[in-house]
Amino acid sequence: MSNNVSSRNRHHRVVLYSLLSLLVVTLVLPLVPYAVAELDPFAGKVANPGAEFWRDVRQRDRGVSGSTQVKGVDSGVLINYYGEEWRQFRMQRLVPYGAALMGVVLAVILLFYFLRGPLRIQDGPAGSQLQRFSVTERTVHWFTAGLFWFLALTGLILLYGRYVLIPLLGPEGFGVTATACKEAHNLFGPLFLVALLMLFITFAKDNVYARGDMKWLLKGGGLLGGHVSAGRFNAGEKIWFWIAVLGGGHLSAGRFNAGEKIWFWIAMLGGIVLVVTGLILDFAVFGQGRTVMA
Repeated sequence: MSNNVSSRNRHHRVVLYSLLSLLVVTLVLPLVPYAVAELDPFAGKVANPGAEFWRDVRQRDRGVSGSTQVKGVDSGVLINYYGEEWRQFRMQRLVPYGAALMGVVLAVILLFYFLRGPLRIQDGPAGSQLQRFSVTERTVHWFTAGLFWFLALTGLILLYGRYVLIPLLGPEGFGVTATACKEAHNLFGPLFLVALLMLFITFAKDNVYARGDMKWLLKGGGLLGGHVSAGRFNAGEKIWFWIAVLGGGHLSAGRFNAGEKIWFWIAMLGGIVLVVTGLILDFAVFGQGRTVMA
């Protein structure tokens, strides 16, 4: 009888100890590291391997590059942090500031036109016409101008199309349009280099500085005129008076006046910037990484 009672008591103790052990293992032991961390003066200074791994993957501290069997530009970078920076810059600055700049330029052009009006021939048409540009020169000009407007239109659709075309075409329609514009822009973009070279070869010889260009600029190209009214003059009127006196009346500008020459070289230099940056974006074979392309 006593043996049965002793065996039963022993069985109860085993069950009780087992439950207490399970309780300690499941509830108490997991809390020990937190208690130690709170009491440890060096807590928080030891890096967490898991956290450090994902920090490297997401490049929180930047400049993390690994090694791969595939060798190439940025091949050792798992996630390029600069892509998100570029996206933020594009949406927050490039798009709104670019639209504002184009709006200001358009407003200035319209304001100048309405204030100055069209330029008219003083004594009217002479009744006869002369061919100023050859067929080759006109072909080169309109080839360049047409290609420029095509690239400008496709580029503007890629940059601002979502704000205008999605309400009209819907997301699917805009997706097809934007894809077509991207392919066309990349395909015809390199041709602008050819057009630019043709334009330079054809017109550069007539757009070098010549005697009389500075005088043309000082007289404002004839836009401000040389007439000075009688009476009291302000400083600006005095300056234009002496320019008119020293510059004389009629001013020959040659085949291209100074304004046309300046516009030609602005177009050439701006075209070079467009071509160089376009080739960097079009052909990722020059050793440039995504940061340079952005």
